[in-house]
Amino acid sequence: MSDEPPSAASRLMSQVRQRAESAGLPCHDISDLKNDSVLRITLPTSGGEPRDIFVHARNAAIYLSADFEYWTFLGDYFAVDNAKLSEAELILTPVTIQHYRKLVRLAGAAEFAGSRLQRSFTSNMVIDFAPRSGSALRVRIGPASAALRVAGGKPSESIVVPPSLYISGLNSGLRGRERLFGSVQQVVDAVLFELWVVHGVAVDLTPLPEYIALTAMVDEVKAPPVTPGLKYSAEAMSLFRYAQSSEKLPLLRFLAFYQVAEYFFPTYAERDTLRRLRQIVIDPNFNADRDLDLARLSQAIRNKMHLTERDQLKSTIRHCVNDDDLRDFIAADPERVAFVSNRKNGLKSVKPLALKDAGSPLGDQVAERVYEIRCRIVHAKDGGGPTQAPLLLPFSAEASRLNHDIDIVRFVAEKVLISSASKASWDPE
Repeated sequence: MSDEPPSAASRLMSQVRQRAESAGLPCHDISDLKNDSVLRITLPTSGGEPRDIFVHARNAAIYLSADFEYWTFLGDYFAVDNAKLSEAELILTPVTIQHYRKLVRLAGAAEFAGSRLQRSFTSNMVIDFAPRSGSALRVRIGPASAALRVAGGKPSESIVVPPSLYISGLNSGLRGRERLFGSVQQVVDAVLFELWVVHGVAVDLTPLPEYIALTAMVDEVKAPPVTPGLKYSAEAMSLFRYAQSSEKLPLLRFLAFYQVAEYFFPTYAERDTLRRLRQIVIDPNFNADRDLDLARLSQAIRNKMHLTERDQLKSTIRHCVNDDDLRDFIAADPERVAFVSNRKNGLKSVKPLALKDAGSPLGDQVAERVYEIRCRIVHAKDGGGPTQAPLLLPFSAEASRLNHDIDIVRFVAEKVLISSASKASWDPE
């Protein structure tokens, strides 16, 4: 058997390591196999945390030809900037098949009745945007590069090649690492918006795929499912199911779970008011002929009419969610505890939770936090609105870190649904 292939592979891997180390990039061999090297190289990210690429003998030549050591990832997107070329590449995802067909036709591909859909963006499909007079900015759409596809975990020989947006010509002042992502994002926003407005083509940026290391699952021994004995509100369940189906839309998901609780606000606000009225009228000292006592009744009713949404959320959580259950749920995940209790590395303009603060009910703290996040999502006003809180935008880094708070608001929604359910018999009457 010839030793040439391993020798060639070894030379390629040596070049990768040498170029990574010369560029000051962390590079480690993570393979346990004696004759097979896998290099994990950490690359910088503009607008996010550093990311790793994994180089082995089968993709080393692709990375080398793409000058990987000049790469900077862009935000949370399937996108890189190549400093050597001064060019950013961002993989695109058409919203629907129909929009993909429009994009393909805009790129010059011909379609005719009965033809098979061209699912791969080929090398002859290119959209060169006409440059504006006096501007160095250049924009085009073409097939995604093999190197970026490999960086996202896709085989270089993948049959389906997605389209990529290529941007070059940004002035050097906008290309510093701190400003790069924001500068590219502004160009992308304008390009995608006008592509829709002018040409009716709706495409979006593609999130960078995550590597998920699987571990062995140990199934818990549980009793078989039991036929339900509760009947839940159809309207609230519709919102809950909608939230469950919105896995890839964190802001929408958060709001839909919030709306489950919100649906019951009038119910629990009414209960508080009735309890207060009952306390007043059953008091032996209450006298219906005394104006002062009637004024107390009137004030209790007025208070109900002027309850804020924040107060109604607190009331609903107090009625439906036990503080100990809430604390146990949050504490079950150490990462969740660290995130929601950390002011520095958590969400901006959102109060952290103090799980051990006996003087502040945890339910009230959760209500405050959930409401503040809700306001940051729905009060999309330039300048942050009256609270000056920064907007929580769909494709922001904060939105991608919302999963722990989504878990909490989902837990609240579950408890509210259960507390508000009624006993039901599914047997015919």
